[in-house]
Amino acid sequence: MKWTEEHELLMLRELMLLQPWLHKKGTSERGDDWEKLAVSLNAIPYPQFRVTQRSVRDHYSTMEKRRKKVREEDRASGIAPEEDKELDQLLDETIELFDESDKITDQTKQKQEEEAKKAEEMRKRSLETFKDSAKRNADEQPKKGRASGPSTLAYLKDRAEVEATLKRDELEIKRLELALQAKEQEGRQQQFDMMNKQTRDIQQLQQQFMQMNANMMQQHQQQTLALMELMKKFAGK
Repeated sequence: MKWTEEHELLMLRELMLLQPWLHKKGTSERGDDWEKLAVSLNAIPYPQFRVTQRSVRDHYSTMEKRRKKVREEDRASGIAPEEDKELDQLLDETIELFDESDKITDQTKQKQEEEAKKAEEMRKRSLETFKDSAKRNADEQPKKGRASGPSTLAYLKDRAEVEATLKRDELEIKRLELALQAKEQEGRQQQFDMMNKQTRDIQQLQQQFMQMNANMMQQHQQQTLALMELMKKFAGK
């Protein structure tokens, strides 16, 4: 299908209602929202849509790249841009919401990778400590005959220390995992609250704008009727 400005505006309005940025990038939940968007657009009688989940996402990506390029050119020129149309305003809002959501997701993923790397390093150090201790005790034991009492006690002592170290490391890894999960949950809740507030603010502004337009149209109609009545009076004379 051929996309027009009217098509794009309707798509962005529907996108603001579905809010796919509330779900993580790459998740099935976000994909479901894009699918719902395609279904919703195809149900509009005019202008007619013939889209799929893939085509809607692809066209939105095209719009996003186009808008970012325009903003970069405006900044580079140093000339104040013209007042944005509703289409540009909505596109800027959705771009910002997607970018903020993806940024939080990337930061969370990076933290998880760092914590996993740290846990792996701790595990390796614990294994190395155990191996070094076992090797040292093996070297200290006599090559012939049974192990002496002090050597056996030293080995058991070292082994107990290594096992205690491994246990502490396991507990520390578990603690880090729980802390990371708590931070991730807190971040998701903060993101959800922030985006909900932004959406409510946008909807409120849209309602105010529509009400203002309705008032202006009503005032214009009243003025037109008054003018027509005045013209009738003059015509009667």
